[in-house]
Amino acid sequence: SGRWELVEVDDFVPCTLEDGWSEIPYTEQEDGTRVYNYQDIYTAQGTKRLRKKWLPLFGRPNGRQVWALVLEKAMAKFVGSYAHLSGGTEPFAFMALTGFPLVYVFQRPAVDKAETAAMPNHWQWRGAQYAGRSSTGVGSEALPVPDDLLDEELWEKLLQYMARRCPVTSSITRY
Repeated sequence: SGRWELVEVDDFVPCTLEDGWSEIPYTEQEDGTRVYNYQDIYTAQGTKRLRKKWLPLFGRPNGRQVWALVLEKAMAKFVGSYAHLSGGTEPFAFMALTGFPLVYVFQRPAVDKAETAAMPNHWQWRGAQYAGRSSTGVGSEALPVPDDLLDEELWEKLLQYMARRCPVTSSITRY
């Protein structure tokens, strides 16, 4: 409705009790797979040695930083539940957090109708518009601009936005 809304949250975060693997020694294979020693995980009787840890159920913090968990909780409360955050997009988050009703999206077009791959060195200039708190997976529409951007042109545009201290994000959502 074009107005700021105060969302109050407490500091309780939904958590799940999981095995704590962070203190168990391991070796890492070339492909990044972790290999653990059986004796480090199980006792001679076959019971697990792993200590249980309470971990956030949804977003996972980097170390002891909890600001993202509190922000995630506020957004879940704003849209109605954590389940409604699933499938959310960066454009929705920018619009909900800044109040700005339209954001730019630069997206590679598909090479075919089946959308099996993206067209290289080609970026469509698109816009996403706020449609309400229940539309977290907001899509985007092509903007009436003369030409799409090449990789170098997009990079220059991003540098200009960052120089103006505009919020910028990136994601891989298809292909």
